[in-house]
Amino acid sequence: MDQTQIPTYLALAMNAIVVLLMVASFFRRYATKDDIKDLNDRLAGVEARLGNVEAGQAALESRQAALENQFIDVNRNVREIGKKVDASLDLHNAVRTDLGVLQAAVNRLDSYFETPKLKSS
Repeated sequence: MDQTQIPTYLALAMNAIVVLLMVASFFRRYATKDDIKDLNDRLAGVEARLGNVEAGQAALESRQAALENQFIDVNRNVREIGKKVDASLDLHNAVRTDLGVLQAAVNRLDSYFETPKLKSS
């Protein structure tokens, strides 16, 4: 059952109770005691179902609040992960830059210590 349908079901249940009360009022004038008892039993059943619907609605609202809190926690965790990823990328870029500088220094040192090639005569 969709949560948006619950108010509709509540309205229908309330209308059913009103109709049953009207019918019960009519039967009080013209019906037997057994008819009235039957209608009262039906009314009690409708009221019990209405109580179940209201309890279900309360449970759904509680579950919705819990899901909203979980959603907030997930968003917070995603933001924290994003910050860590950004920091990792910054560190990665800094390390690559430092490695490039070190490689250039090693290449310069290699060029200083290269032995000149002998010319063949």
